[in-house]
Amino acid sequence: MVLKRGFIFALAFLLGIILFLDIVSANLAENASWLDENLTNSNYGTHSTILVGDIDNDGDKDFILSGCTDSNCQNPELTNVYLNNRTSLIINTTWSQNLTAMGSGGGYLADIDNDGDLDLLFTGSAIDFIIYVNNGETFTQNSTWEANVVSNGGGSSDMVLGDIDNDGDLDLVMDGSTNTQTVFLNNGSVFVNNATWGSAIGSASFNRNHMFDYDNDGDLDFILSGFSGGASYFNNGTNFTEDPDGPIGGGERISNTMGDIDNDGDIDYLQMKTPYRAANQPMQSVEELRLVRGFTPEIVDKLRPWIAALPQPTEINVNTAPKEVLSALFYTLPASAIETLVSERPYTDQAKLAGKLQELAAGTTLPQAFYGIKSSYFEVEVATLFGRYQRTTQALIQRSAGEAGFRTLWHSQRLLNSPTQPASEAPPA
Repeated sequence: MVLKRGFIFALAFLLGIILFLDIVSANLAENASWLDENLTNSNYGTHSTILVGDIDNDGDKDFILSGCTDSNCQNPELTNVYLNNRTSLIINTTWSQNLTAMGSGGGYLADIDNDGDLDLLFTGSAIDFIIYVNNGETFTQNSTWEANVVSNGGGSSDMVLGDIDNDGDLDLVMDGSTNTQTVFLNNGSVFVNNATWGSAIGSASFNRNHMFDYDNDGDLDFILSGFSGGASYFNNGTNFTEDPDGPIGGGERISNTMGDIDNDGDIDYLQMKTPYRAANQPMQSVEELRLVRGFTPEIVDKLRPWIAALPQPTEINVNTAPKEVLSALFYTLPASAIETLVSERPYTDQAKLAGKLQELAAGTTLPQAFYGIKSSYFEVEVATLFGRYQRTTQALIQRSAGEAGFRTLWHSQRLLNSPTQPASEAPPA
């Protein structure tokens, strides 16, 4: 049988993660031409905020970067603007000169004064709340625009802008210092707190809020989602009212987004549910792979004949392992060498097996592999047929060298009404 290289590598990978699930990181290729030395050498270690937008109205996306140099954000870095010249991002002192260090928080680029350019709103641990108006050449702090927001407790972790009252300008919903949401209407020159619009909105911490027309009635509705829960609110033209049929789940530092995912002309809402948290121990069952992102039921079913979940790192028994597993374990050996390895089984001496592998390698380097010639774990399956009922029992048992008996680590039962129709299944016990 000819084995595809992709399958072999996938199986080799799973031989490792089925015992211990490690974190895998990947590096994106860096494009040095887009990074000037100021951006490359910037020291934004944690709590970074990145904003992208056409600040100077030249038709391309510019870049704003702020953050901290330490995990507790005691040393906030200055905020810098990098203009896009279509070949690189270059720091611009004119656009950056009035910006201060914001610390841990968030930002927003939006045209709040309707003059055709993007203004800058910042909320952070070092600044509370600041609005910088874009005058076409630089950002300038505007105390008039920000005054009512600051006095009402603005300056926490999240803000969202949209034309709530359909009057042609952008209004603001701000997560305040007490985790309550405050609505500020834009009257063309200042944000004004409007208690009527915000009266029904609940509270949540570590928010990721959105405004979009999810009921397709021509106005912006509001989605609240955070650590202590979430809810959706209809815009009825004069205030927000909670949708009793549209609860939104919460979670700690969740991530969410929106878009028309089913192409039916309305906006759908996606939210990452609370992730499966590893038990800080080896997997107990192959079925746990279904909880790992990227592993569909179909993938798990295809892998099931070749993998096992055992309570500790265990040598692959060369005497009993299928050719597919051996090909993944010794992936530098050609298929003909694997065939020879299998045909000369059983092996009774570990040293002689190692010598045989070196002979089959014919000078190529063998991968570091955890293999042996004995097994300590055995999977047992017993099928019982009584009339039209069939019961299948599976168990994993352990028998260590030198021990007379064995231990049952788990067992499960499956009852079939007929050879093809499952009736019930008991979990491992």
